Amino acid sequence: MTASTKTKTRGKSAKFATRDEWLLAAKKLLDPIYAKTPGKVRDVRASVGFPAGKRSGKSLHAIGVCHYDAQDTMPQIWIHPEIDDPARVLDILAHELTHAYLPVGTGHKGDFRRTAEAIGLTGQMTATVASDDFAATAKELLAVLGPYPHSKLTYQQASGRKQTTRQILVDCPCGIKYRASRTVLESITDLRCPDGDCGETPEIKYPN
Repeated sequence: MTASTKTKTRGKSAKFATRDEWLLAAKKLLDPIYAKTPGKVRDVRASVGFPAGKRSGKSLHAIGVCHYDAQDTMPQIWIHPEIDDPARVLDILAHELTHAYLPVGTGHKGDFRRTAEAIGLTGQMTATVASDDFAATAKELLAVLGPYPHSKLTYQQASGRKQTTRQILVDCPCGIKYRASRTVLESITDLRCPDGDCGETPEIKYPN
């Protein structure tokens, strides 16, 4: 990321009452770094919630997701409520903005890779992380954004006791993890990663 693409971040840090406000402000600060990429900046909605989707007929739970609604041309981005590190939130948001700013169906190859790498994301394209350059830019942006108004969600039952795991963890080498019932997993004869671009075989991690 060159100095010319970095966002100017002078001034006092902002204070936001809601997570949605913080995320949309972060989106606006991130937009300039897409100037020389295949990505085309557009309006999005961004919020915190469980990013569940449907791919290959399976339920997917990820740390972030970008949804496109045929009835609404504005992409909707969701960040998982377990994520409370603002720097991590920024690179997840940047990953999902890359999806939002490219045509539907682009996947994680071609223009997605070119855009993600140009803005400073690295690692597997299905599960990118911040490069040193992106981390430096994120530090500047966070000085402007101020605290991320969110507390990490802790799963508990109504009784107040921690919920025990009733479903089985499925862990793909690409970084995608999700849970499914034992009955469902045992009915699948050809288990594949929910991400059609991955091609890896997930591991079913039965409890000991």
